Amino acid sequence: MLSILITDKDGTHRRQELSAEEAVIGRADDADVVLPRNSVSKKHARIVRKNGRYVIADLGSTNGTYVNGRKIHGPLQLTEGDKIYLGDFILTVEKVEGAPAAPSGRETVPHEPSVIFETRAPAGDIRAALRAVMARLDAMIPPSEREGAHAMAKAREAAERAVGELARAGAVNGTIDPSGLAELAARELVGLGALEGLVTDPRVRGIRVQGPGLVEVDFGLGYEPVNAAFSDAARLTQVLARLLRREAGWDAVEPLPKVVEAMLGDGSRLSALLPPLAPRGPYITLERPSPAPTKEAILERGLLDAEGFRILETLGKRGHSVALIGPEGSGVTELAAALAARAESEGGLVFAERIPRLTLLREDAIGLVEGPFGEPSLAAVAARAARLDPKRLFVDGVRGGELREVLEIFAGRRKGDLLGVRAAHEGRVGPPLKALASLSGASSSALDLLIVRAIRAAALCVATPEGPRVAAIRELRPGDDGIAEKVLWSP
Repeated sequence: MLSILITDKDGTHRRQELSAEEAVIGRADDADVVLPRNSVSKKHARIVRKNGRYVIADLGSTNGTYVNGRKIHGPLQLTEGDKIYLGDFILTVEKVEGAPAAPSGRETVPHEPSVIFETRAPAGDIRAALRAVMARLDAMIPPSEREGAHAMAKAREAAERAVGELARAGAVNGTIDPSGLAELAARELVGLGALEGLVTDPRVRGIRVQGPGLVEVDFGLGYEPVNAAFSDAARLTQVLARLLRREAGWDAVEPLPKVVEAMLGDGSRLSALLPPLAPRGPYITLERPSPAPTKEAILERGLLDAEGFRILETLGKRGHSVALIGPEGSGVTELAAALAARAESEGGLVFAERIPRLTLLREDAIGLVEGPFGEPSLAAVAARAARLDPKRLFVDGVRGGELREVLEIFAGRRKGDLLGVRAAHEGRVGPPLKALASLSGASSSALDLLIVRAIRAAALCVATPEGPRVAAIRELRPGDDGIAEKVLWSP
């Protein structure tokens, strides 16, 4: 059963429980969930129960369907705390019963729902209202009372009072959700502000904060802006310091260094630039390890089919190294993780990564991670991993000129290793690999020889509106003009 709280723009609430296998949401009288406003299409969205999970999809509505501030372009699984935006309504998922446990086998971490506003309220309006609330909170709660077990409860109570006073004075834009504004203000005062729920949300792959006015989130299909913000650069800096203390174990540092590199407790990698290096305010990136998809999940999502997966798996088992090539959001890491989860550990299995995504999958494997500020670099970490002489080596997250060093490692091993490369391509393997490897300086013919010695085949991954996909698997061999490519699989 799925329980949802429906909130109209005028603040009225009602709850509805969905127990059927399918429920249509829309303006029409015969819809299962009726939302009677013109901003909602007659048949706007559908929620389907599939394998114990609840999935929402847009039905070609005029104004679109948004989940947690992000427009959906395909089916999306719902979890407790999600906010669904349809026209003038917000549907909050309160209870999801019967959903199966996470497939990773690891304990899931409870997370606070993130505070992302309905898109009718521009980020500029949110920031203006937030600044007004924060000014009142500064007068209501002194710094000495912003720590401790009861700090958040006290901040929430004060924020609700402050928002109510401002709303009565007409100082809050009517399109802004008052409860969301109060919650965001309380979190900014004593917590992590707009990042509070996002940093622990298992669906979030990455976060980018470009000053106080722009927060972008990657839910698996690339970065898109969400309608949440910080009041100003100073508050954002305070939140960053709090995040480093709570999640990375930093001591209180005043002021923070202008360049920050840290690893959080869950393996997330955080980087930040502070003014004057980032003139508009702190620029923060957070890359999170994601739960590994199984082979079955990869096939169900349509990243590739069973035959394509079998080809990649068979190549590795026969001692042929494989590259997975694609830009961010194209499924490179997901595919690497699914292959890593099924790789035999007998004889040794070692992962070398920028972010410990594969490392968290297997307790019977050795995981090594690139150091802060790139010291040691991923290439250096891969070299150390190769010295362990494992049966198989998986290296993921290779970028730029370090590719040549990693290719040399693979060429010297020839043991069915796997290489994840972040690079755009135009349907061929050789050009993007040569372009990156040449950054370290080498002749074209030498690079051709190195690539075909190191890599037997490559999967070319792409990001599409429907999700990540493998466009082709191509075999590499020496050719008259350098590298000859043969298609082994295509959708």
